[in-house]
Amino acid sequence: GNEDDKQLVGLALHRLLLVLCTSHKHGVIFHDKSIGTSGKKYNELIETVLEFMNQPWEDELRRELTLKILVTCPDLFRNFVTRIHSYLKPRNSISWFKTIKFLKEVISSMNAEAYLKSQDGSFSKDQLTSMIKNLTVPSTVLRMARKAILTPDDMDVCYMLIELLLTMLNGLHSFMSSVEKFQLLSQRDLEDMKAAIQTYLMENSPTGEALLLVWKKATSHPKAKTLARTQQSHPLALLDLLSLLHQCCPQ
Repeated sequence: GNEDDKQLVGLALHRLLLVLCTSHKHGVIFHDKSIGTSGKKYNELIETVLEFMNQPWEDELRRELTLKILVTCPDLFRNFVTRIHSYLKPRNSISWFKTIKFLKEVISSMNAEAYLKSQDGSFSKDQLTSMIKNLTVPSTVLRMARKAILTPDDMDVCYMLIELLLTMLNGLHSFMSSVEKFQLLSQRDLEDMKAAIQTYLMENSPTGEALLLVWKKATSHPKAKTLARTQQSHPLALLDLLSLLHQCCPQ
């Protein structure tokens, strides 16, 4: 019937867009070696496609296409985060949980080794620092989480933010390890970059004290209703986050 035909056309268009927007060989994307740090725009056409796909997490095909575009063209991620900023405001709604889940998926799909192994010293220390912050710990997202965790009115929302922060810091750790592995910086520049990122995290992410208060609240209200799926692993995620934050900011 008509609906089946529409569905088939939609799937064919989706497959075509996947090739056009995510294939360096057959598509219309350009490889930005600077990963968005040079100031030049290499993928304005693909940026327009992303702008057209509003709230991609609400539709499975748009979600898949947006995810694959952002992982293939990480230079577009910073602007994407800016565009979705209004949807990140914490609230206990299915739509918000979908938004955060999608953001987690994008950040955890960023392949540090693949992005960095071909760089052979073409990145400056400042470019690497900027790129790593943009791809793993964007300031708008960190500040949003910090503010919400300071006033944890809703524990389900709070736990989702903890999972997001854990994903972000794991991503940061992966990129920092790759920088060391491929020896992209001198030892001195590497130490400087680590210090700069530590300062940045201390200024923008939730403090250990705030997270310990969340722990206290969580353990005193173990039966909070959960809109998202119930997870017994929440306290473990909080402990993991505290541990990772301490690794990143020993002070």
